[in-house]
Amino acid sequence: MADKVAIGDYYDQDQIEEIFDTGFGYQITGINVRRDDADQRYILLFAKEDGPYDDDVREGQFEYIGEGLSGD
Repeated sequence: MADKVAIGDYYDQDQIEEIFDTGFGYQITGINVRRDDADQRYILLFAKEDGPYDDDVREGQFEYIGEGLSGD
């Protein structure tokens, strides 16, 4: 799986589903903990650049605000 993605590249929903064999369909949201074939955990983080939340990626760090337009 790791050899199928590259840091800095952008992938659309269809590509993500194919690479990670997610089968999420249009229910793709937030933070999803997954396990690979070797039972190693990894996470998929989803955010929209033009979405209502103030998520941010900079210097290799992802700041995820979460669901809900107000509060924690």
